[in-house]
Amino acid sequence: MTGNLPVRYKHKTYLIRKKFFKIFGGAFHIFDPTGGLAFYSKMKAFKLKEDFRLYSDTDMKEELLCIKARQVLDISATYDVTDPKTGDKLGALKRKGLKSLLRDEWSILDGNDHEVGTIKEDSWFLALLRL
Repeated sequence: MTGNLPVRYKHKTYLIRKKFFKIFGGAFHIFDPTGGLAFYSKMKAFKLKEDFRLYSDTDMKEELLCIKARQVLDISATYDVTDPKTGDKLGALKRKGLKSLLRDEWSILDGNDHEVGTIKEDSWFLALLRL
């Protein structure tokens, strides 16, 4: 199944950086293990039901993934990840509720909502600054 995917999807680890001084909305750069830009996302501010897109670069011309919250407000929110071209569900991301209040922690789910990986914020100090 993963044999036909472009290399940007095949890494075991990624580094996600968020623009620190962005007041409204958010911009995320997602880097592969070599430091190359794998994905880029710019979120709109003040949306009750989160919906953001991952692009191939900062020009945002090629949309690669669509990520939408299942519910409006939820401390243990689940976000469906879909292919923007076909609308097919590829998997999901589930926030680990109270564990994520201070330091973000997420489960990566496959297309059947079975956990296949995790995402953890690596710095307690930066998590405190985010508050």
